[in-house]
This record gives sequence, C-alpha cells and structure tokens, in this order.
Amino acid sequence: DGRYTCYTHWGGADGPGGKSSAEIHIVDLHTGADTLVGKGINPRWANHHNWLFFAHWTGDGMPPYETGTQVIRYDADTGNKVVITSGMEAPHSLDHTDTWLYGSQRYRGRKPEYVAGRVRNLPGSDIQRLPEAPNRHAHVHANPSYPVVMVRAKDPSDPVYGMNRG
Repeated sequence: DGRYTCYTHWGGADGPGGKSSAEIHIVDLHTGADTLVGKGINPRWANHHNWLFFAHWTGDGMPPYETGTQVIRYDADTGNKVVITSGMEAPHSLDHTDTWLYGSQRYRGRKPEYVAGRVRNLPGSDIQRLPEAPNRHAHVHANPSYPVVMVRAKDPSDPVYGMNRG
C-alpha cells in the first residue's frame, strides 16, 4: 500500500559458520521508523498485503540446501514472523492472490542445480516442484494482477547471453 519500503544491509561475517549475512530492514514511511526484521536475503513483497518474504539461512544442511534455508513471512503491520517453508533459497514472487510463493531451490552437486517450485503461503508448507519449468538458474515471476506465471532461465547452450522465457 506504499506505507513501507524494504532494504538490505550487508552485515559482515556474523551469520552461521561465519558466513556473510544481510540484515533485512523495513522503513515505515508514515513514521520514519526503521525496523530490523532479521538476517536474510532475497526479500520480496506480497502484492496485496504488507507481507515481506525472505530467505533465512539456518546453517543446517550445508550443502545441500534442503534444510539449510527457511522462507520467512514478516507482517509489517503486526510485526509477526512465521516460517512458510524450508529449503527454498530464492523466493521470487507471489501470485495475483498472494496464495502461492514462487521461487527456486538449490541442490549443490546435483543436476539440475536449481529447481523451480512454489509453496503455499501457509506456515509449514511443502515445496511443490514445477517440472515443466526450465531448471537451470530458473527465476519464476508471477503476474501481480492476473493468473499468469513466467519462468526465465539461463540457456546452457549460451552461457553469457542465453536467457529464455517460458
């Protein structure tokens, strides 16, 4: 609704295992208050709610990432945080009803390394893999107004410029 904005601040090597981590902040544009939401990466706003989704590395399961990341939903209006799922490293976007969060999982040492998926916007949800989606560095983008999803992936035959859309 335009009340809040989000930014990340790289906080140095104070994450699990001494890995670098980012701080997720929200600024309330009505009051000027700057709130530290937590440590994480890839923050994404919902389309129709003041919900912010981000990936938080727990340090578990490294590698692979099946259990080492959590997607957290932060409600900017109430300050409540809930874990939506584990294993999704990169939340990308929500569908036009804010029901499904699309993103990708990363499986180091396996082929394909990145797998596109979606998860219900409910605590403790399981990730549903999208087998039709191209799965090499896949980025899933949902239209905020219509039930349309686009997948962008790196074309392995052209490692520099080869982007495709499906």
